[in-house]
Amino acid sequence: MQAAFRTLLFFLALLFAVSANAQVVRVYGKITNNKFEALPNASVHLKTSSIRTKPTLKPLCRIRC
Repeated sequence: MQAAFRTLLFFLALLFAVSANAQVVRVYGKITNNKFEALPNASVHLKTSSIRTKPTLKPLCRIRC
């Protein structure tokens, strides 16, 4: 019973991470005013977890610079 509960929590956390990442990419597309450029990057960032934080860093750098 506890193992099933843990797997359920894992899938919920994974779903939340994917939805939050999609939201970040959507915001990134609005900032750059080029949504077609941001959409292909979304699939790349969802596949590779190591590059997942890059869309959050790019808009911050663009706003500060």
